[in-house]
Amino acid sequence: MRRIVPLLSLLCAGSGCILLDAPPVSVERARLLAANTDFEQVAAGAQAACASSTGGVTACFGDDTDDLGVIDVPDVEFVRVAGSSDTQALFCGISVKDQLRCWGRLRGAANPVQYTPLENPGWVDVTVGAQHACALDESGEVTCWGDNEAFQREVPNQEFATIEAAADHTCGTTTQGTVICWGGGQALPTFLEAIDGQSAWAVAVGEDFACRGKLNGANSTYECHLDLADGVWDTPAIGYVSHAEAGSSHVCVLARGEILCFDANERADAEVAEAGEDWAAVSVGREGACGVTGSGRVVCWGDLLSPEDAGY
Repeated sequence: MRRIVPLLSLLCAGSGCILLDAPPVSVERARLLAANTDFEQVAAGAQAACASSTGGVTACFGDDTDDLGVIDVPDVEFVRVAGSSDTQALFCGISVKDQLRCWGRLRGAANPVQYTPLENPGWVDVTVGAQHACALDESGEVTCWGDNEAFQREVPNQEFATIEAAADHTCGTTTQGTVICWGGGQALPTFLEAIDGQSAWAVAVGEDFACRGKLNGANSTYECHLDLADGVWDTPAIGYVSHAEAGSSHVCVLARGEILCFDANERADAEVAEAGEDWAAVSVGREGACGVTGSGRVVCWGDLLSPEDAGY
């Protein structure tokens, strides 16, 4: 990972000035958001988003932020950050020292901010629901923490390859290519039952729907099941999908540098901003999404603000 060379600066008071090795982290976050040219990943939440720079600094922006655009972000370098599409501002990340850290405005004794698992030398992914979070390690084991009222922490004994959480449930694909879901109550909701046990290369889970990606030659077909008896979305066949995420009622996928979103489009959350960009990453919030362009610029649409629209 390329690191930013720290800038020298002066801190002056009535008695004189002292030389600082680098500006405070909060100042560096504000500078990065103002420049908006050096990001490599983004994690969208319900009303805010956090972006990570190539130098390892994570900065948040949107609603529920202070003047410097931070939401009590831990001053550590993250290799992976995820946001909750169900909670105003809740994020978790994996640090370079293999620590799981969460931050945000969520209250309650069982929420993920109050407790995270012990260090693990091999965390590879993290995902966040409304009041719980789960992390995947390099051995394929999943550990969940936070609220457990809907059995969110009752992880089946499987070896997982991918995971995604939403609301009070989580689904993952096993190393054998089978979808396994848990949470949502003592019994799985019908939309999770529809994909549980089915074959898939990835899942995208929303508040009351779930999608599975099925390989079909060079194309990946997405099949999305709605809650209760509302049916199945008519989703397009999309080839070469590298990443997919779900919001409350929409899904976005990254395919060969293009972002494609689909849903009922009631809040323009499926209308990708600045079509024609060469996208490097995408993340989906509750009623919006954010992407990172090939030049390192973060762009958001729907109910989520881009850094410049958030005042930078």
